[in-house]
Amino acid sequence: MTEPAQIALRLERRRAEFGTRTPICAYCGETAIECLELHHVVGEKLDPTLKEIRCRNCHRKIEFQRDVAGLTGNGIHAAPALSTSEKMRNRMLGLAESRASEAQALRRWATEFEEALKKEEQSHE
Repeated sequence: MTEPAQIALRLERRRAEFGTRTPICAYCGETAIECLELHHVVGEKLDPTLKEIRCRNCHRKIEFQRDVAGLTGNGIHAAPALSTSEKMRNRMLGLAESRASEAQALRRWATEFEEALKKEEQSHE
């Protein structure tokens, strides 16, 4: 069995990795630290410093979308070397995929918020 001190140390390491004491997936709202990981927004090879917190499910969804679009090749370790212009193109398209995912989440939250406001108004009538 794991000691409480070991568990606390592991949690602190994860929080340090995320750079926050309250990590959250910005796409679905998941807060369980064991379900969160860092996502390289445009791919680690293209920009290793541009990262965001995603839950594993949202991370897999965006990676799949990128693979299908031919922007990444997760699991393909013998990828051809890219020219500078190809790298820049992939960075921009990768960022566009991330932003499209963000926009989808924002639309969903706005709808949920609007529905909650309507219910609140109805309960005050």
